[in-house]
Amino acid sequence: MSESLQVFIKVLSWIATVFSCIRLMPQCIKIIKTKSVNDVSLSMYIIWTISAILWITTSALLIPPNWPLIVTNIIAGLTSLVILILKLVSILQNKRIVVEKNLNEDKINLLRKKYVNILLKQQKQEIKNKKEKNI
Repeated sequence: MSESLQVFIKVLSWIATVFSCIRLMPQCIKIIKTKSVNDVSLSMYIIWTISAILWITTSALLIPPNWPLIVTNIIAGLTSLVILILKLVSILQNKRIVVEKNLNEDKINLLRKKYVNILLKQQKQEIKNKKEKNI
């Protein structure tokens, strides 16, 4: 292989590295700005993070190490991990909100029952008092 072709391949691989590193940035920025991960696939980012870890390991074990792949997957893996963590935090917060909502509804229902019981007791007492007056 000619030296100019090797240089071209090396430059091309680093250009690919740059684009691979920034490919998840728009999604990450959108999530941070909108504070919404509703439309983000959890399984995709789990798979992406695992894939990055495997590529980093494989590329590091090569002799010589494949630095473009290592750099790409470290940056893409970290970006993917950030998105994954934001998604998991959102899921946990939503579950907490649902649990709190259910607890609040249970408290409200309990208070309603107590209030109804108090009203019923008052009505019974009023009826009893009226009967006693009529006697």
